[in-house]
Amino acid sequence: MKKIVLICSILTMGFMLSSCLDSGDSSYTGVMEFSYVTMDNSGLIYARSEGGMITSPQIKLLDPGKCYLLSYTWSSENGTTSSVDDFLISNVVLTAEPVQVPSTMLILQDAPKDDIGTPFTSFSRPYFHPGIYFGDFWAFSYQWKKKEGETASVEFYKSTEDTGNPDEVMIDVRLNKTGTPTGTTEKTESGRIAVNMNPLRLLLGSSSGTQTKNIYLRFRYYREGQSEPFTDPYKYLMTIYTD
Repeated sequence: MKKIVLICSILTMGFMLSSCLDSGDSSYTGVMEFSYVTMDNSGLIYARSEGGMITSPQIKLLDPGKCYLLSYTWSSENGTTSSVDDFLISNVVLTAEPVQVPSTMLILQDAPKDDIGTPFTSFSRPYFHPGIYFGDFWAFSYQWKKKEGETASVEFYKSTEDTGNPDEVMIDVRLNKTGTPTGTTEKTESGRIAVNMNPLRLLLGSSSGTQTKNIYLRFRYYREGQSEPFTDPYKYLMTIYTD
């Protein structure tokens, strides 16, 4: 049986969390953590990060519904804020400017068969949560060969092919170059992308469902130097609700 990955992979995204306990004063530090900004029912803006629910004066100025990389510190002296939705939000201090992660929406159709786009130099495993903690956003890092004047966009497509497992979904990933190159020299460019998987959740589940069901996502994409697409051997869990 192929190994099933049930938790977030952070191999290449560069996210880390450290914690310490010093003389009874608990603290932790988050460095470039993938975070989803949202708000509670009172309008309080906060972020759902790897370290938990966090907020600060700067976070309150960010756009709800978007993803960021956040670096911050927290200690027990900073305390917490109580949400009207009955949970605590840690009051943190940002240690770097928030970095917005570009985002896209999952496309519920097959990828173009006559256009494979531009192969990736590298493509990471996803950083994700099986539920909606990150607003159904799954984050990836990638690299591609770029000439001056070119930009790239990344799109995700739900394949309609039969994988042989009714609980398994294949996702095709395409990188497309745009712009007119102004030079001939290529360099390796790094990027990040967060894809919203909510269309898949709505397609396979129910917004009013009460029964949980596990489905498993596979990712397929073209790699530099290969004529056939590469399929990630790992399966990634998404938990949905059904009637």
